[in-house]
Amino acid sequence: MNAKILIPLFFLIVPIVVIVQVYYNCRIDHLSGYEFIIDELSENHTKSLKLRHGKKWISFQSFVISNRADIQIGDIVVKDKCSSSLFIYRIDAKDSKKLVHEVTDSGLFTSNWFCK
Repeated sequence: MNAKILIPLFFLIVPIVVIVQVYYNCRIDHLSGYEFIIDELSENHTKSLKLRHGKKWISFQSFVISNRADIQIGDIVVKDKCSSSLFIYRIDAKDSKKLVHEVTDSGLFTSNWFCK
């Protein structure tokens, strides 16, 4: 094929693949429930945080956790299935949960797309 066909085809296919990937990741975020203790934090290329629980790294597509948020190892991440909010709690000296950070969905595809 010549370049007159390949170049436009490339610029047509790449955005479609990106949108499908974002849709898929947002769907997983919204249809999953989470409750885990953060074992490790890592900053990704967009300056948002990736969280590790056990051996699994979790990076949310729909919930952006800024690297400036007051999040520490040992904090608890809670998100109900089909919820548009993700909560991060910290256990205080009295062994009670204290809300440290709340993140609302900020993706292109919100929970209304996937949850009825």
